[in-house]
Amino acid sequence: MKVLVTGGSGFIGGRVVRRLLENGHEVHVIGRTTPKEETGSVFHQVDLARETIPEVICQGVDAVFHIAAKAGVWGSASSYYAANVSATRQILEACRTHSINILIHTSSPSVVFSGESFRGADESLPYGSNWLCHYARTKAEAEREVLAANGKSGLKTLALRPHLVWGPGDPHLLPKAIARHMAGKLRIVGSGENHMDLTHVDNVAHAHILALDALASGRHSGGQAYFISQDDPVALWKWLNHLFSHLDLRTLLGFRAGVNLESTSAYRRAPNDSIRCRPACQRSLVFDRRGSTGSWLRADRINEGRPQRHGRLVKSFSQRTWVATGSASALRPQRESTLQKPRDSGNRRSRTSE
Repeated sequence: MKVLVTGGSGFIGGRVVRRLLENGHEVHVIGRTTPKEETGSVFHQVDLARETIPEVICQGVDAVFHIAAKAGVWGSASSYYAANVSATRQILEACRTHSINILIHTSSPSVVFSGESFRGADESLPYGSNWLCHYARTKAEAEREVLAANGKSGLKTLALRPHLVWGPGDPHLLPKAIARHMAGKLRIVGSGENHMDLTHVDNVAHAHILALDALASGRHSGGQAYFISQDDPVALWKWLNHLFSHLDLRTLLGFRAGVNLESTSAYRRAPNDSIRCRPACQRSLVFDRRGSTGSWLRADRINEGRPQRHGRLVKSFSQRTWVATGSASALRPQRESTLQKPRDSGNRRSRTSE
């Protein structure tokens, strides 16, 4: 298949591109900046918030992954609208004009934010309101339009909502937390016992591939959104403190009732201790949502087109241990994964990107 990936030079997009190439697809990437590594994809430099996609890019495309977006909480309403809503509308129009039949939209769990915590929730949650930031509001509007386009002009769509994505190459979550801690600006408010879903970037990429396979094979009719998580919520601050220990940073304790409980002593770790995560799954998944704030996308669940609510956890993982080193952004595998490596065929750059 010829697949177009917007935001393919980014954190999640880059992993999706790698998996697509490993599966033998012809991959074209739209992005604002040239990828740092050669992948074998064809790169087109286009800013979707300001520029129109050249028609030549969309000719012959079979499927689109729309991953590009403006994230964060800082910026004007107009900048978020242009990057998240207008850009999505441009992708939808390109699909209609060029008879592209598959569109997979990378959304966010923030589209259902209501100001309250969720535990064991699923996709039946309504869209949020009284938005606290432009990001959530514009992502919700974009997701609505993508799902509403399903079944029109031969287009099938799905929206994926990965939660707190991290892993090697993470430019946001962990580097920022580590940098703030090193600057003495990171604090725990309350007991620090809150649990949260984290999702490894390889698992997010795997979910995107499952979505493509389900739509392309006709096993799923589209028109739905799915939360993506690891069905394994962690005690966030305990997890972060474990990471901090590998950087020789002190452990953080709670802050409540006007009393700072932060430790002043260094965190001592056991010999050969390491930070472990679950890498990308190799097979279809069945899971029980007990204790999870989201749902795991699995092949037979997405084929049925409805949330999976029963079953037991059955996962097949390649073994991988991630170790934090002395750099704020250096998380690297201790040993090689069983996943295939991207082909070294060189990164081709199209004339439209010049």
